[in-house]
Amino acid sequence: MTATHRRILLCAFSALLVLIAGCAGPGPDASSPAAPAPAGPSEQDEQRDVVTTGTVAITVGDVGAAVGRLGDLTTGTDGRVDARTETTSANHSPTAELTVRVPAGRLDAYLNELRELGEVTAISVNHEDVTTTRVDQDARIAALQTSADRLRELMHSATSTADLLAAEDALAQRQSDLDSLRAQRDRLVDRVDYATITVTVSAETAPVATGFVAAIGQGWRALLTFARTAVTLVGFLLPWSPLLALGVFALVVRRRRRRVQQPAPAPQLS
Repeated sequence: MTATHRRILLCAFSALLVLIAGCAGPGPDASSPAAPAPAGPSEQDEQRDVVTTGTVAITVGDVGAAVGRLGDLTTGTDGRVDARTETTSANHSPTAELTVRVPAGRLDAYLNELRELGEVTAISVNHEDVTTTRVDQDARIAALQTSADRLRELMHSATSTADLLAAEDALAQRQSDLDSLRAQRDRLVDRVDYATITVTVSAETAPVATGFVAAIGQGWRALLTFARTAVTLVGFLLPWSPLLALGVFALVVRRRRRRVQQPAPAPQLS
């Protein structure tokens, strides 16, 4: 074997040793600790849109004063009074009904403050999730806005009067729909931001008296009612009294004439 052959065999043997050592060595991930699995995105509660409505019934000693304090409480909560109606029943008992709008986030505190006005006899609060409606409105508004922007681009690039007029008509319709949807969206946002509560304020009813004294009082009131009714009836008939007197007079005269004209009975023969 020549020296050249020995060198070739030596180089081949050395290359084989290097290859074996490389295969037996640790992999690229063996010397480093395992990387942690990537953390998923943190789950966050989706912001929900909720419309809150309710009714409250309160009995108080003075309805007028309670209504005034109710208005002060509402404005002090950054709310407002949208409607107010005051009535008086047949027994002269006043009642007031107010529609108030208060921030939804401060509703619980507001309801607690209402208890300071008088006795809360009834309370009801309802919640309606309108998130789907809000998302739908947002999507439609975005689509209409995109369509309106494209129509404006078409108007700038229109090459004929017909194309320009067609684009203007389409843009006017899109803008009208867009304004209507935005108005609906604003009303929905207002209903979400402000709870709508109907508050009924009524006067406390006096306890019903019983016994002998109470019966005397009821009889006296019944007598007064009868007297008022009789006076009213007389007042109603008074304008008709001349006609009634004339009718009675005519009836009397007619009867007298009949008596005068009636023939005497024939004498009986014996």
